[in-house]
Amino acid sequence: MQVFDINKTSGARFGEDLQGLENWSDKEDTLDLLQSFRLETSFYFKPFFKSTFTNTSKSVDLITKVPLFYLVKRGISSNSLDQVLLNQAEKNGVNVHFDKTIPVNEADIIATGPFNKKPAAFGQGITFKTNHKDISVSIINNSTSCLAYAYLLVADGHGCIATVLFDDFTNAKNYLKESIKTFEKITRITYENTRPFGSFGNFSLQPEYKDGDALLVGEAAGLQDFLAGFGMKTAIKSGYLAARSIIENTDYQEIAKREFSDYLKAGIVNRYLFEKDAKHHHKLFLSGIERPDFPEILQSLYNFNKYQRRLYPLAYRYIKKKYPKVLGKTAKTVHL
Repeated sequence: MQVFDINKTSGARFGEDLQGLENWSDKEDTLDLLQSFRLETSFYFKPFFKSTFTNTSKSVDLITKVPLFYLVKRGISSNSLDQVLLNQAEKNGVNVHFDKTIPVNEADIIATGPFNKKPAAFGQGITFKTNHKDISVSIINNSTSCLAYAYLLVADGHGCIATVLFDDFTNAKNYLKESIKTFEKITRITYENTRPFGSFGNFSLQPEYKDGDALLVGEAAGLQDFLAGFGMKTAIKSGYLAARSIIENTDYQEIAKREFSDYLKAGIVNRYLFEKDAKHHHKLFLSGIERPDFPEILQSLYNFNKYQRRLYPLAYRYIKKKYPKVLGKTAKTVHL
């Protein structure tokens, strides 16, 4: 097997940032899911059972019995998710060619990550070293982010602060500056050795999952959570399904549609509700978190429940007007 990567090594496009591997959308634990794909889980991960959400006027702790998410390292460090999976691939005979690309028509699977010239979301932040305790805090207001959230994550002395934007990208630096200022105020965090990072989000409700004969996976297919921007789990799952379809000579497009269609539709409704709640300073969202059954509600919200099905036509019209690219099919051309 041959893999071609435009970067110098696996994970090079990430700024050593921390990312959440979500564990709330399915009943099966995400690490168990990865192991069922025969993937090693020896990369650094930190389970979080508590996350704080605030609009700065009100703060609510979401506490779960099982990990809400696993914090993992991205980048080129030896214990990052990227490097551990690279090592496993090479041990199993995969030849990885870095600093090299091939034409799309010669590829079997395309996993380039986001490629849209006009993405729906953008994140900008800093990583750092700190002696602060492990923590997960998200701010949802209009000064620290735009129609999304800002977050602070710390695990074992390594941390990051970032803002996520679904609009007003040109003011990203101002949102990040306000996010840093606010987190410093509410957590008293101190840090050093800061490094900047940034990333785009690529979403699609109607992905084709193919470009010619090549199979599209992960963000290359637009498989990203339209509410919060999480994408690692769907990227890994779609990559596994694509590889398996080649081995078993099955229809990846049909398999992927069955697997991700409801997930993507749920994202449309969740994004609609979140943006409507923004007008009320996310009071409904924060009140929901206070409910003891919120973890079950959250899982239901990612699986297109009966209430979402009723709201979907209204949400679809709203998203169609505001985010027309999300409702279009994945771009035909992927520049490797």
